[in-house]
Amino acid sequence: MGSQLAHGDARARYQAAIVAFGRRTIARPTLALLMQDAVALVGEILGTGLAGVTEVADGGRNIVTRVATIGAGGKTANPVSHRMPMNPVGSMAAFALTTAGTVVTADLAAETAYQDMFLRNLGVRSALCVPIHLNREPLGALGVYCPEPRRFGDEEAGFVEVISHLLAATIARVHAEDEMVQQRRLAQAVLDSVDAIAITLDRQGRVLRMNAAGGHLLGVSSPEVEGQPFAGALLAPKAAEPFTAFFREALAEKEPRGLEVDLVAKDGTLHSVCLRGALLAGPTGSPSTVLLTGMDRTEVKRRTDELLTARSREKHASGEGAEPATAGPGESAAPPSPAAGKPVPGYDMRSSPRRAYQYRQLIAPLHGDQLPPRNRFFEVICEDISAGGIAFRLDSLPDFKRVVVALGQSAQLAFFTADLVRVSETRAADGRRQFLVGCRFTGRIRQLEPGSQ
Repeated sequence: MGSQLAHGDARARYQAAIVAFGRRTIARPTLALLMQDAVALVGEILGTGLAGVTEVADGGRNIVTRVATIGAGGKTANPVSHRMPMNPVGSMAAFALTTAGTVVTADLAAETAYQDMFLRNLGVRSALCVPIHLNREPLGALGVYCPEPRRFGDEEAGFVEVISHLLAATIARVHAEDEMVQQRRLAQAVLDSVDAIAITLDRQGRVLRMNAAGGHLLGVSSPEVEGQPFAGALLAPKAAEPFTAFFREALAEKEPRGLEVDLVAKDGTLHSVCLRGALLAGPTGSPSTVLLTGMDRTEVKRRTDELLTARSREKHASGEGAEPATAGPGESAAPPSPAAGKPVPGYDMRSSPRRAYQYRQLIAPLHGDQLPPRNRFFEVICEDISAGGIAFRLDSLPDFKRVVVALGQSAQLAFFTADLVRVSETRAADGRRQFLVGCRFTGRIRQLEPGSQ
């Protein structure tokens, strides 16, 4: 009866110790302190007098074992440290790590599979050692050591194994969290190094982070808007509805498109920005985010509006009621009919005749000297073409200055580089606002890699 009672008391102590250590891991102390707590706990509960932890060092070539005396209340004293090669023949911990299993001995001196002279010189007669692995890589071992002969039972070994598993899980979580923090810092450093605005949102549209360029433009720091809905914190009210549709498309991983919106700075100033959205997959187990990038187009828009206003005044002064035809880049305007008697204001003189070219063709923004891959091309409706350039329509202000134009049928495309030289506001047949973009050809690409991605 007394033996059963003692057995029940031991099991209760094991369970209470496991619960206490589990709570300790949630508090996330430093790993060094957590390992010290684990050593003190197993030594106190099992009453072995000695306990220690082994850590793998030098890329797995060596191990460092620390053994301490465990006194009343789990207090540690007289710690001893020893570095040795990762040799399963010369160390009990190395043997456990190599075999990836718990090692128990009732008489250390009688062991033939390994000879641990460090433990024997400390007066250890019996021992229990549990290896700790992280992502299948040896990390260390937790051991309890007794100066007297002792046979450790299955429940005692199971108790130390549970503590070791909790320790390994906590170390894995800390490593994952630290790696995530480092990745976020790296990503933020990259975003802060670019001139474009970059803002990451969660799936509910709340601001997670904003780069330095965005903060400088809008006069706010990232912490000031983090956690707030993007639409409410930074977006002009009139842009809320189109942005909602745009954001849903980004979440659905549809082909990224541009959306021209007004962002509101801290001082109330509006900045016209052409946004693009992309869904970014988060680390395993974490939700994805949406990355918004864009360039400040306020000055371009202002100049475009001024140009349109000036042309409207010119047309009104000359009595013209119709919008003059859009000039292709690098061309002379088709001269007015002889009956007109003089050039029509608003036309720029072209060096080569243009002709109507209202076909769907492919274009891709050109950044730097790197040619765009085939999957970056998208369709536009062209307006006119000449030997010097081409004009096409876009639904939003372009956020690029150079472009690659693919002309012809899909089987036999010719690729040309071109510079944007003119952007003017116009209307589609259904009344939608569009922008007519004039480009001047700058060269021909003899071959675009068909398999580039």
